[in-house]
Amino acid sequence: MSARMLGDLCNASTTESSKLNKANLVEACLTYFKVYGKKQFCYNDLQIFVQAFDSVSTESFLREAKLWCFEEYRGFFGQDQLRNLYNPEMVSVTQLLMGGAILINQEPRYDGAYLILQVNILKLEYYLVHSRWGESGDIEDAISMEKFVVQCVKTYILAVSSYPVGENAKPPTERLPGDDAGLLAAITLIRWGLLGNRRNALLQATTILQHLTQKSPFNYEALVTLTVLYTKIGAGWLAAECYSRLSIKNIQFPTLSWLLCTRISTLHPHPPHINFKTQSEKVDADPTHHLSRALEYHLHLRETDQQEIDDFLEAGQYASLLQAMGNSVYNQLGFTKHMLLIEWARMERFSGIQSKLDFRSLPGESLQIKSLWATTMLTVPTDRLPREAIDNRDRSTIPHWEAPDVVSLEEMLLPGKWPSQKWLSGQLLIALVSEATTKTNTFFDRNDVLRSLMASNDLKESSTPVEHRQVDLARESDSLIRIYEEIESDAKSKTHHASAVVQGLGNIRQWQEEANNIIATMSLGGGRHLWKITESANAPDWEFFHTAYIGLDSCRLIERTIDFVEAQNRKVRLIEPDHVSEQIRKIRKLCDEYRIALNSASFELSEALSDKGHQEELLYTVIARQADTEDTDPIAYWLRHLFIDEQYVRGILARLQLAWREALANIDNLTSVKETA
Repeated sequence: MSARMLGDLCNASTTESSKLNKANLVEACLTYFKVYGKKQFCYNDLQIFVQAFDSVSTESFLREAKLWCFEEYRGFFGQDQLRNLYNPEMVSVTQLLMGGAILINQEPRYDGAYLILQVNILKLEYYLVHSRWGESGDIEDAISMEKFVVQCVKTYILAVSSYPVGENAKPPTERLPGDDAGLLAAITLIRWGLLGNRRNALLQATTILQHLTQKSPFNYEALVTLTVLYTKIGAGWLAAECYSRLSIKNIQFPTLSWLLCTRISTLHPHPPHINFKTQSEKVDADPTHHLSRALEYHLHLRETDQQEIDDFLEAGQYASLLQAMGNSVYNQLGFTKHMLLIEWARMERFSGIQSKLDFRSLPGESLQIKSLWATTMLTVPTDRLPREAIDNRDRSTIPHWEAPDVVSLEEMLLPGKWPSQKWLSGQLLIALVSEATTKTNTFFDRNDVLRSLMASNDLKESSTPVEHRQVDLARESDSLIRIYEEIESDAKSKTHHASAVVQGLGNIRQWQEEANNIIATMSLGGGRHLWKITESANAPDWEFFHTAYIGLDSCRLIERTIDFVEAQNRKVRLIEPDHVSEQIRKIRKLCDEYRIALNSASFELSEALSDKGHQEELLYTVIARQADTEDTDPIAYWLRHLFIDEQYVRGILARLQLAWREALANIDNLTSVKETA
C-alpha cells in the first residue's frame, strides 16, 4: 500500500496544471500522512514531495495535518492537555508538568505512536518553515521559532517520562521515539544562535544535547551533533570526550575521524592540563590521542588493505576481492587522511607535543609518510596518481533536516569550507618552509614537492582569511630561502638578490603588523571571534583559537625565516649586516607584541570565566529562575521543567567553563615565555 500511495504522490507532483498540481500534491501528502504518520519512515518519504510546496501549500498542509492529529488523539490526552501540546501560547490552560513527568489523571501515559506522529509533524514544520529562518530575520519569525522550540521541548519531555530510569537502565535501541524532538529543539536553537544572534541559544542547545545523550547514550546523531557543537564553541576536551563515546574504530577512521581530528590542531593541540572526571573510564578526553589513533590507522592502511585483498584472492572470493580493491583506493585517496597529516604537522610545529605516536621516530615509516605527503598534494607528476581526491567523509551521521536551498547544520557548525587541493598545496608549502628553515636535510623531498606545488591565487575559496595570509607568508619565506640557494650557484646578480631580500623582509613585517591588528580585536573590548554568553562575559569560540594558533604558528615561521636569513647573510654578506639586523629587530618586536596581546586577551577571558558570580549568571541564561513566568523566556521556562534539578545544569556549565579555561591556559603557556625554535 505504501508503494501505491507513493506512486499517487509522484503522479500528483507531475500534473501539468500548476494549480491542480499544488492542490493534488497537498491532498496526496495529507492522505499519505494520515495513513503512515505514525511510522518513522513517513518524514523521509514525504520530504522529497513537500519541498515543492509554496507558502500557501505549506500553511495548508501543516494546518490540516495538525488538525487531524488533534482529532486523532482527543480521547487519549483530553482536550485541554492536547491543546497545550499543540499550542505553546496556551500554557495557562492546565499545568502539564508535575515533577518532571507528564501526568494524565495522575498517571504517566505514554504512546510511542503518538510520539512518532508528533515528531514527524515537527520535522516537516522545521523542514518547510523554520530551517529557512534567517532569510528575513523578522521578529514574527523569531516568535514563531520560539513557539516551535517550546513545542519540541514539550514533546521531548513527554518522551523522557517514558525512558528507563535508574543508574543501570539502558535503552533497548539506538534511537528512542522521542529523541528526535530533543534533537530538533537543539538544531533549531543552533540555527537561531548562529544566524539570528540569540545569545543563549547555543548554551541551551548544548544542555539539551547533553541531556539527550545521557538519556539515550546510543543515539549516534545526537553524539555527533554534540561533538561538533563543542568544537564550534571552543570546548576542546569536551568535544574529545563526546567523540570518544562514538567508539570510532577500523574503517570509521577514514569516514568519521574528520568530525574532531581535522579541526583539533587549532583548537586543542595538547593533552588536557587539568584533572577532570569523566562519566566512564572508557571515555578518552585527550584530543591528541584521538588524532594519533586515526593517523596510526592510515599509516598501516596499505598493509591492512593488501592483506585483505590477498586473503580474498586465496579464498577465491572474487566479488569480495573487487570490493576490497575499490575500498583500498577509496581510503588511500580520501581527504580525511590528508587533513590528519596536516593537523599533525601543525601540532608539531607550534606545540612540539609528544604523544603516543610520533611518525618521524617510527622505524621504517619515513618513506611511507613521505609518500603520504606526496599523494596529499595530488599534483606530483606521476601517472599513478589521480588528479582529484575523494571526499570519503560519512556525512549521514549529522542530521540533514533542512530544506535543500538553505545553510545546513553541517555548514553552520563546521568552520571553514571543505578543503580543496589548492588548500592542501598551501598547507604543504607552510610545512615545507618550516622544515627548510630548521634543517639542512628536510623531511620532505624538497625538489619533488616544489615542482608539484600549484601557484594559487584563490585560496580564499577554501580556507579562512588567516590561513590564506599564512600561505602568503610562507611564500615570502620560501622566496628568501630560494634566493640564498641561488646565490650558492651564482644564478643571478647580488644586486637583484639584495633588493628581493629587503622586499621580502618588508612583506613579512607587513604581515605581522596585520596579524597584530587582528589579535588586538580579540580582546574583551573588541569582541572579534568571541560570543557573548552573558551580559558581563564573553567566551572564546573555535575562530578565536584558530586565529590565535595560526598566529603563533606564523610567528614561529617568521622567526625561523629571519634566523635563516641572518645566518646566511653572515656567510655571503649580501646586505649590510647592520641593515639586516635592524629589519629583523623590528620584526621580532612585532612577534613579541603579538604574543603579549594574545596573552592579555586569553588572560582577560579566563579571568572573566573564573568569576564566582559568572556561573550563576550563566545558569539563568539557560533555564528560568524559580519565580520566573513563561512570559519572560518560554524556552528557558520549559527547560527548567525538563532538567528539574538546577545542579544538573550547573554541572554541565561548570565543565564547559573548565574546558574554556583549560584551552586558554595552553595559549597562556605558549605566550608567557618566548618560543625558542
